[in-house]
Amino acid sequence: MMFQSYALFPHLTVWDNIAFGLRRDGMPKPQVEERVVQMLELVQLKQYAKRKPHQLSGGQQQRVALARSLAKRPKLLLLDEPLGALDAKLRERTQLELVGIIEQVGVTCVMVTHDQEEAMTMATRIGVMSEGKILQIGQPADIYETPNCRFVADFIGTVNLFQGTLETDQPDHVVIASPQCKHYVSHGITGSLGMVAHVAVRPEKMAIQANLPADEERESLAEVGMNIVQGVIEDLAYLGSLTTYHVRLDSGMVVKVTHTNAARHDGTRLTWGDKVYVWWCGSDVVVLTS
Repeated sequence: MMFQSYALFPHLTVWDNIAFGLRRDGMPKPQVEERVVQMLELVQLKQYAKRKPHQLSGGQQQRVALARSLAKRPKLLLLDEPLGALDAKLRERTQLELVGIIEQVGVTCVMVTHDQEEAMTMATRIGVMSEGKILQIGQPADIYETPNCRFVADFIGTVNLFQGTLETDQPDHVVIASPQCKHYVSHGITGSLGMVAHVAVRPEKMAIQANLPADEERESLAEVGMNIVQGVIEDLAYLGSLTTYHVRLDSGMVVKVTHTNAARHDGTRLTWGDKVYVWWCGSDVVVLTS
């Protein structure tokens, strides 16, 4: 098990921390030395073998803790929020390092984390839990793109949820009427007309512009007049590679729209107070009934 606080022995060197479990198991000294050298090379800390934990950075301490856990060649490695003590940039870099080391060793890992991006980056399978129950298990892309309930949709990433009632239910599409607009969804569901349903749309799946989109811009003519709302930009966050707009609709609902800043100088850049249209394609929508 690898702890969130690393739990390194402060009075022992990096070498002795890694060797601790092996010595407790009574492994012969030559094998201990060989295994510790392997672990130090694996985590790229060979030059720090004689240092104490307080002489290392947070990322280096994290790798020592990982090396100590892997030294005993476990069949299962438990990670309890292993990157929680690192700052944002170091955490991002260490995530990829940790995945690479784990894949190289080939050990099965179970990791607990409250960081959704960390889970998406590191896991091959994710289980989303709420109140002690597992709500959905799947690959990161499946969890993100096809959540099975509102909690999963809202917990993994950011989502706009529109509540409405089922108006049309066909094998290849449904129409859901909400106070904001009518939603055309390019897949069928098993439901009854008039039932309450939620339409989930990710911010990056939405388009935002000052003018009403032309019919030919829509994914299909069936969607014309649907999947479109109008509002005013209430707030925005410029993050360099993208901008997130908070648009207050006429109904009072606020939707988040993410726009990729592909051009360095965008002459049509939107700002606070602008009236805009927000629209999306029916194939990018997920209908949630729970």
